Amino acid sequence: MASIEELKQQLQETNEAISKIKLGGQEIQSRNGRVKLADLNALRQEKADLERQIAEAQSMNRMDSFATPVYFMGKRRF
Repeated sequence: MASIEELKQQLQETNEAISKIKLGGQEIQSRNGRVKLADLNALRQEKADLERQIAEAQSMNRMDSFATPVYFMGKRRF
């Protein structure tokens, strides 16, 4: 699993790609012809997935720092 910093970097790159599409559209004209950028819906899906992964990773970090492991040492009596 990627670290929180890597996930945040990927989220930033995804947000930048979404912004470029919003500003310039999904197709751009170049000297070599038309170029289609990434699909906006796919980028939005990727953004939601990254945000979910970041939230899960952060909640796991919080649980790790506040959880107290409990061990049972001895015989069980029934």
